[in-house]
Amino acid sequence: YSNEKAGEIIPKLLEGIATVRDLDDRDRPVWINEAVESDARMVRRYMDDIDITGCDIYPVNDRNRRLTRVTEGVERWKKIGRGKPVWMVLQAFSWDELGEYHGGGRERTYPTFEESRFMAYTSIVHGAAGILYWGSNYLQTDEVRESIYALTTELSALQPFLVSEEKPEVTLDFLEIPQTTEGFGVQCFVRKAGEDWLIVLVNEDEVKHMGVEISGLDELEGKTLHQLYGKDDLMVEGGEIIARLRPFEVKVYSTSPEYESDRTEGRDFGWDEAKEGKIDSQE
Repeated sequence: YSNEKAGEIIPKLLEGIATVRDLDDRDRPVWINEAVESDARMVRRYMDDIDITGCDIYPVNDRNRRLTRVTEGVERWKKIGRGKPVWMVLQAFSWDELGEYHGGGRERTYPTFEESRFMAYTSIVHGAAGILYWGSNYLQTDEVRESIYALTTELSALQPFLVSEEKPEVTLDFLEIPQTTEGFGVQCFVRKAGEDWLIVLVNEDEVKHMGVEISGLDELEGKTLHQLYGKDDLMVEGGEIIARLRPFEVKVYSTSPEYESDRTEGRDFGWDEAKEGKIDSQE
């Protein structure tokens, strides 16, 4: 059945892509967003005709909060896209807000600020070239909206690093007794913009890591790495630093604290507070 339908749909899709390109005198890229588990065989039939691929993924609900579904989504669509940029569409809503068709019978459950931050940075460190948010028009609490604004403002402040080349010579190791976990480990992302540096650490495990060694930082010898939005500043000694990370924690360091956004409202949003009635609903 899928092959039969694809025989009807794919030619029309390719024709549509060609029409858009013919009509666009600005030569803008063509992006098609897919579901995280879309049929790879069918998608590959149009992949050579588009410029950007990717998927939407909204893992937080009242039954599950498996944030690494986002990690898996990025890795899957990098493979399917075979080198094309991957854009990720992330969650800015609670499933029950979408109405009976999508959220019937579900309890209100939003991503916390820290969960949204993890989903954004796990996308970035795994190679996503763009991040978008869907569902904010359904939001019924201003506090959630503010938490998304706080995160997008944080990412905007880091734009000079996010569009620069990654530094490949940096290595990561663990100075601790191995723990049994099925996670993705700790990811490290190092960029330079002008004279400033950015180091992002993302713990994608459900266990803490108390001895994460980042080496190969010889250019930064003797410099202080300021933790943006935190107090865990580190000094580079012997070309390395050692960091500690809680489960699913993100730490962002820069040689300049100027890359920290002034926007603080929304950064403390937690869903436990919402369930206790500490935030206002627009219902």
